[in-house]
Amino acid sequence: MSEETDETRETAVQPDPQAIAYAVLLKVADEPEQVGEFVAAEDLGDHVTDFRFASAIRGYEGWQWSVTLFHDEELDSWTVDESSLVPTDQALMPPQWIPWKDRLEP
Repeated sequence: MSEETDETRETAVQPDPQAIAYAVLLKVADEPEQVGEFVAAEDLGDHVTDFRFASAIRGYEGWQWSVTLFHDEELDSWTVDESSLVPTDQALMPPQWIPWKDRLEP
């Protein structure tokens, strides 16, 4: 029977969900430069976390990239639920849409 040494012992690496979210955005964005710095992670409950990164897309100032991940604690693995661009309070937004019938004057 051989003895296990530090050189032969395998170490388990915990998955980094923030790195997973960032990698997803690098695939989703047209250019890697469009993904800015990490902003925040919010626990949404039920093992779901929303990771936010600044948007560096021209015309999308004040927007953030969002990647929602599910953490399977039994398997200690993360699954991507969705990714999108979402506006913040500082985002330039178009005026609220008004139905055509309400825009007509008598």
